[in-house]
Amino acid sequence: MVEKCYFDVNENQWVFNGTGAEQPAPEAAVPSARTLWREAVAQAAQKARAALPEANGRIDRAVRLVLAGDVHLLEDGTAMVGSLSDPATTYHVNGACTCQDAPRAPHEGMCQHRIARGLAIRAQQRLEAMMDHLDAQASSPSVAEETHAAFQTAAPAPAASLPEAPASANAFVVIDGHRVQVTVRGHSLAGVLTEIRTVLAQFPAEAKTAQPPTPPQAPAATPEPSGMKPCPVHTGELMQLNTKNGQQWHSHRLADGTWCKGRVKQS
Repeated sequence: MVEKCYFDVNENQWVFNGTGAEQPAPEAAVPSARTLWREAVAQAAQKARAALPEANGRIDRAVRLVLAGDVHLLEDGTAMVGSLSDPATTYHVNGACTCQDAPRAPHEGMCQHRIARGLAIRAQQRLEAMMDHLDAQASSPSVAEETHAAFQTAAPAPAASLPEAPASANAFVVIDGHRVQVTVRGHSLAGVLTEIRTVLAQFPAEAKTAQPPTPPQAPAATPEPSGMKPCPVHTGELMQLNTKNGQQWHSHRLADGTWCKGRVKQS
């Protein structure tokens, strides 16, 4: 008869009075969902500290976000991560984050929000492995049902699509030669503009192609006034069209007050 049993996290198995894991665990010994989830998060954080030695403080804050349920994994692999300092702010995190800490964070911008997303993914994978191991050891159908129920309630479910934010702004940036649209949403226009400036500060502005100078255009010829024509006798003078009694002729006044008839005078 089994008198004592416990789950060895390091060995990932049930131990019964030192006899190994051949005997099934009693139903009362199945860890709670919260205990399994916290254990999975702790193991993921331990690996993160070894991989990111300069980010210990950020890892501690990321653990707080995960345990508080502020990390929601989405179906496309991204995550919505809440802010520790501003309850009204949420960051859409994938390979980058738009928080103010990201540009100065070590390990290529591993801020607490990016670390929290990684911890949540690895903890969920670890929890699934623990559930599979318990299922393999459980011989009673009731134990198997309880372990499955623990898994279903331990990890946060993917968040539903977010409602439209009161304020949003779009920016186009170039990442690795690809033109990408970045959308920032928030509760106020001032906050959104601050975040969009933070995003744009990480990417240089696109160089504009210089346009060739426009060649100067030749001045258009001055058209002759309507009804005028050059005088064939006096260079530079224009003869005006005159009409009288149904007859038309061109003429211009000479210096002596007479009118030019367009003919050279015979001497």
